[in-house]
Amino acid sequence: MTEADHDNSPLARPGARRSGPGPGAHRCGALTLGHRFDPRRNNLNALRLALALIVLVSHSWVFVHDGDDPLQNLTGGPAAGTIAVDGFFLISGFLITRSRLQASSTARYLWHRFLRILPGFWVCLAITAVVFGPLLWRLEREALAGYPWTGPESAVTYVMANSLLRMNQFNIGDLHGGEPLDGSLHTLFFEVLCYLMIGVFGGVGLLRRSRLLVVLSALSCWFLAAADTISGSQWLGESYTIRYVSVFLVGVVMYLYVDRIPVTWPLLTTSCALFAITLVAPSTYLVLGPVPLAYLLLWGGTGRRLERVGTRRDLSYGIYIYSWPLQLVLLEAGVGDDNVAVHVAASTAVSALAAVASWYLVEAPALALKKANVTWPRPWRRDARSAAGGARP
Repeated sequence: MTEADHDNSPLARPGARRSGPGPGAHRCGALTLGHRFDPRRNNLNALRLALALIVLVSHSWVFVHDGDDPLQNLTGGPAAGTIAVDGFFLISGFLITRSRLQASSTARYLWHRFLRILPGFWVCLAITAVVFGPLLWRLEREALAGYPWTGPESAVTYVMANSLLRMNQFNIGDLHGGEPLDGSLHTLFFEVLCYLMIGVFGGVGLLRRSRLLVVLSALSCWFLAAADTISGSQWLGESYTIRYVSVFLVGVVMYLYVDRIPVTWPLLTTSCALFAITLVAPSTYLVLGPVPLAYLLLWGGTGRRLERVGTRRDLSYGIYIYSWPLQLVLLEAGVGDDNVAVHVAASTAVSALAAVASWYLVEAPALALKKANVTWPRPWRRDARSAAGGARP
């Protein structure tokens, strides 16, 4: 969201300041999301921080009460944390599409995505293995002796087996009864799959010249969700790849047509009502929920009242990847193990501290490398000057 514009087309620059009615204005004169969205002044960082905190609260409730979170208890639908993760994918689809359209090449786009995800992820794996794991072992057994540093299902294999983002080992030894040490990390693999998909779409020109094919891809995922709902198989809910790709594509389509989506109170009210229906009729959530949820998030996210939140430091990623293991440590230490409010407060505080450290020590230094010159190696392509027999003077 802070990268310089590399493309002056209206599609690559929705929300840019205009001297008069332009692509951001709907043909009937209504304000659109494209007109409302300013890439450098918006609430999206604040919104992502709120979603990360919702995930934290949902997990705290489940850890302390060993059951569904309040939203599930109230509606029988998806947990608040599940909806928050879907919200991340929706917003990501919107912003990552913009990032790909702005990038000067596929290589630079992928380099930027690598810097945002992998360094923080790798450091989190290492800290979990060498800090949180031993600490949990000590709290559970009152001694550090026997902690599996090496061997099968050890600290070393935890880092190595998961280093390519796919979570193949969720635990170290039998910590926390064999439950995942950081269950939040498993979604990052699917996030990166979506990044690669957008890289391919951009590389072959679908995002600029064949947007209809992107829409057809999103509709295909919607059809799978509908078929899954009608058949009652619940396959889509268990197939994370299709589930997250389908949600992500909603955000992609919202960006591609951002200048045609009107911002009106009737549409906002309808989206609220439709999303509420999907919560009380949970079988319809994956079919009918993502579109109104995306509209609600972008309505709030394209505002500017909280624009300063996250402009200098984005803590949402750090809170998301560190909150789970820190919550387990607090729970084992007896902090809020019988009071969810205490557990949420303590978890928020320590997760925020971890996120600040992650930002300043890992994420920000990695993002500073964005300007590095990155190109695809093309040994098969002859240099034009060499072919002409010339050389740089």
